Amino acid sequence: MSDEDIKFYILRLALGHNAEIAISHEEYSALKKSRAILREISSLEEKFFSVCEHYQEVEEYIFSSTLRHMIFTFERAADIHSIGAGFGRRTASFLSSVRLYQDTLITHIGEISESTIPKQAISRRLSKEYDDNLAYRVMEALRNHSQHRAFPVHSSKYNRKWNENRTEMTFSSMFYFEVSRIEGDKKFKKGVKDELASLDIAFDLKDGVRRYFASICRIHSAAREEFEKFRAAAVNCVTAAQEKWASAHDDDFTGVAACAVRNGVLVKGHKVVYIGPEQDEYRVSLEKRTRGILNMDLRTIAF
Repeated sequence: MSDEDIKFYILRLALGHNAEIAISHEEYSALKKSRAILREISSLEEKFFSVCEHYQEVEEYIFSSTLRHMIFTFERAADIHSIGAGFGRRTASFLSSVRLYQDTLITHIGEISESTIPKQAISRRLSKEYDDNLAYRVMEALRNHSQHRAFPVHSSKYNRKWNENRTEMTFSSMFYFEVSRIEGDKKFKKGVKDELASLDIAFDLKDGVRRYFASICRIHSAAREEFEKFRAAAVNCVTAAQEKWASAHDDDFTGVAACAVRNGVLVKGHKVVYIGPEQDEYRVSLEKRTRGILNMDLRTIAF
């Protein structure tokens, strides 16, 4: 049998259902391509959401450790060291999630755009953040350090301070990386080490994490702009198929898919492309939850 015997339909894959809509090979191919694009976007958005969640965990830990200091006061050295280590572990996890995002970003965008978006467009965005922001350079070096040597926290401070009228006492937790502690580490990037040494102060990790996260948010925002036309075209293609089905049958998309059929049997080697909106709920929820990601380095929480 030849490929000419293959017909393409949108149909419900369920016993006792014979509702179907004939579509062209081109329409089937467009739906298959669109679903693949939206899956790639979902995977990328999932990785970015992981970065956001790990960052949230770091900030929540800062708050909780400061609250414990306010209520209980740290008196034992073991308490102080364990708080710093806890911050270090969470920071290391955050940095690892960023690395996964960075390592797959260009690949995802290549798949989304069928390599029509030049790799250099994203590489330049990554390089710009690296060149423009000391925090980005330091946190990149600290990630390598935390993966191969130790957690990035060398010291911590837990402050309490009265306001001018002594009507309110403010508590804070600070965590630092001290370049003097890694002078003999030849694997730590020399240029970054020299920059840190020139500051003549310990590097504020709390501020560094926040600024690094803001850079990743800017990168992701730029990536979304790059692939938006591909996302929109894919959504429109799937939506058109949904509307075609709903207008001819009903708006129940359970088991509804675009399929290749020969003599009433699904053709092996041709993907079954489900068109139901539930296929997109996860991706849409991720996009909506992280749509307000600009200017993250300018945002603070007031209590």
